[in-house]
Amino acid sequence: MTCPTVERALHLSRTAQEIGNLADSNAHYVHRLAAMLHEQYGKPLEDITVGQLMNAVAELDALFTRVYGNASGL
Repeated sequence: MTCPTVERALHLSRTAQEIGNLADSNAHYVHRLAAMLHEQYGKPLEDITVGQLMNAVAELDALFTRVYGNASGL
């Protein structure tokens, strides 16, 4: 059984890594993600929550998979 604190730390680390990986994504993916965030939330990027960002990434990954057969733009 894993300690809840360890689980939270691992989740935080994985989330931070996934956000950091956006910098290596292709331009089309990043452009679409920025547009999605604006369309869905209509607020400055710094006001978007981590959860909202991660949900948009998951949604965009699903779209890219359907259209291009690629798991993500990362």
